[in-house]
Amino acid sequence: MDEYSKIKDEGIVEFLDEYANTGEPLGGFLHACVANDFVGAICQASLENMANLLAIAQYIYNRMPSECWGSAAKVTDWEQHNGLAGLNDDALNGRR
Repeated sequence: MDEYSKIKDEGIVEFLDEYANTGEPLGGFLHACVANDFVGAICQASLENMANLLAIAQYIYNRMPSECWGSAAKVTDWEQHNGLAGLNDDALNGRR
């Protein structure tokens, strides 16, 4: 059993992975989490997400590219570059 199995809503990990891979914008709670907006995350969390907040934060910190989380500006840049897919396209085309 891995440490992230504590996240009861499997959709959370799927949404985070999709965001990391494609830059697909996240909903309010998860957007606040990746933007490092603690107050926003707490205010928008369901009771289930509130109970999972530590595991979600650990997942973001340990499993997601550091370029895609940490501030609102980093999140916006990541979305605009279409996540890892966009970065890979840029690398293939000699852009960054």
